[in-house]
Amino acid sequence: MAQTFSNQKQITIVAKNENGQNQNKQPHYIECRSDGIVIYPSKQFVALSEIDSYSSPLQVLLQEVKANRDQQYLIVALRPDGIKVFEQVRELIESKGIDIGYEPINEGWKLKIETQL
Repeated sequence: MAQTFSNQKQITIVAKNENGQNQNKQPHYIECRSDGIVIYPSKQFVALSEIDSYSSPLQVLLQEVKANRDQQYLIVALRPDGIKVFEQVRELIESKGIDIGYEPINEGWKLKIETQL
């Protein structure tokens, strides 16, 4: 579920299910852009060329979530220019049996992550 603030051109992503309830699992957040991904809340950037690298921060995060997939999952914020990156990342996530949610967001909007768990 996303809430937008049009005056500020900001989107806030809150992890909730379709009934508006907080998820039972802890979400981790990734933003897909044309040049790579950003891991939140640290805002750590992983270049497109490093996404598949065994030691990349993304792979480290995926291993952590995979090991705790009963309690954790991923939410991917998808920029319009990040569709190809999203396809690559989604394949990695799904190949590890990790639950995934995604939220399309406009280019140029500031992304705010709100954790409520």
